[in-house]
Amino acid sequence: MAIRFSRNLGNITGLMAGKFGSYLMGGFQSLCSFLFDGVDDYFTINNSELVGVMNSNTSFSYTGVIKRNSVGGVNSQTLIGNWGGTGGFTLRFEPGSTLKVFAYNSAAAIKTAATTNAFTSTSDWYFITFVYDPTQALGSRAIFYVNGVNEATSSDDLDVSILATEFDFTTSQNGIEFGNYAMNSFSVINKALTLSEHQDYYNNGAPKDAKKLFPANTVYSWIPQDALPYDAVNNEWAVPNGVNPPLFNKSLLFDGIDNYMTMPTTNLDPNIFGGTGNQYTIYADITAPSNSSLFYLFTANPNSVWLTISNGRVRVLANGATSDIIGNTNLTEGENYNITVSLDFENVSNHRFSVNGVGSSLAANTSSSVNTTPTGYEMGRRNNNSSFHNGYVKSMSVINRTTTLEEDILMYNGGAGANPYTIFSDDCKWFMSADNAVWNGSAYEVTDSVSSNVATSVNMAEADLKYRSPNLSYSSNMVEESKNCNLNPYE
Repeated sequence: MAIRFSRNLGNITGLMAGKFGSYLMGGFQSLCSFLFDGVDDYFTINNSELVGVMNSNTSFSYTGVIKRNSVGGVNSQTLIGNWGGTGGFTLRFEPGSTLKVFAYNSAAAIKTAATTNAFTSTSDWYFITFVYDPTQALGSRAIFYVNGVNEATSSDDLDVSILATEFDFTTSQNGIEFGNYAMNSFSVINKALTLSEHQDYYNNGAPKDAKKLFPANTVYSWIPQDALPYDAVNNEWAVPNGVNPPLFNKSLLFDGIDNYMTMPTTNLDPNIFGGTGNQYTIYADITAPSNSSLFYLFTANPNSVWLTISNGRVRVLANGATSDIIGNTNLTEGENYNITVSLDFENVSNHRFSVNGVGSSLAANTSSSVNTTPTGYEMGRRNNNSSFHNGYVKSMSVINRTTTLEEDILMYNGGAGANPYTIFSDDCKWFMSADNAVWNGSAYEVTDSVSSNVATSVNMAEADLKYRSPNLSYSSNMVEESKNCNLNPYE
């Protein structure tokens, strides 16, 4: 259900027929490649695990398998660029075809390291490892291994001292040094690989997958074989981090302006929310909006229950806002969360929130035991149009009782097929997932898995349904044909 890392995908085995043989899901054999045109193709790596990996106190290594499509020219060709925060870092081919690292140190001075040899072939595959080892003296910190060989460096005054926040494949910060090659795999490892370890990587047959060879140290593994289906509406490829692959979920984008969804009143029994002593739980998988305003996520209208995100915290307003219940956990804008609101109007001291399976104490609880009975439901806005949700929503469900923290953890971890109906059975009264969203030509329709009633979007565009996860990287300017499974570096 939730947009998060899967704990269970690492041992799933898949089979591909034909000359490519078999492969393990997660990229054990990566036999597809992405083609970057050298003009404007690139991937943005949306992975917070990489932030802080590269700095002056940390050893790290890159491994990549590529085949160049062109050499020469006046611009460098970037393999990976790392930008934002307090500095920048690029691994690239120079116009003369040497490999070079270009970085800013803590004094914002440009520091570099480059190979002596040039790599000019457009028919051979290069198995590249770049190593940065800050424990060595200046002049000996940068190491390049290519196809099993320790390459000599022509210069090395590298002193990486950055904390970058954005990582891109095949483009640098200035947006002109795009790579023109096929890329078969790429990994980031939080240790300085030795030559023998690089040679293990190079000589290990078909699986050039760092996470299989260095499982304790590989923090990022990008393999085109694992790409999700091409999103033709948004013209986008999405590729998971194979170290912790996410559950492959779609989400609907609410723009914070006028997007929302209407739900038939038959979806939910109004008595679930209204009356004396009622109990219920709302689960939602969302992307947190800005922490500077009040965003309405789910509303039982006109004045029964409003589930909101207010100033970066989960907040429930009930009885026309006379009841105010505020969680104590701060949500970070743009991050994905599974939130739980378990409300007990029989004993209001039992109201309970949790975020990502962790209980959240309440910063405020001014609640009465009686709640107003609603007449209708909406998702993404308050019924008077005064406020809308701004962010992605994967799913939402309503349980006709309070839940335990153990059940919240079960939901957060995916549960039985990530479907609350399989966990809570008849107590689950409503479950809507963006995975089931269907475009009808003018709006999205999402079927409630419990009652088979349909919720309908208002003011949404077809492009508002996307794959979104903190552990996916996304292409820009790339077409469906950019993924090519006839380029096999292991033949």
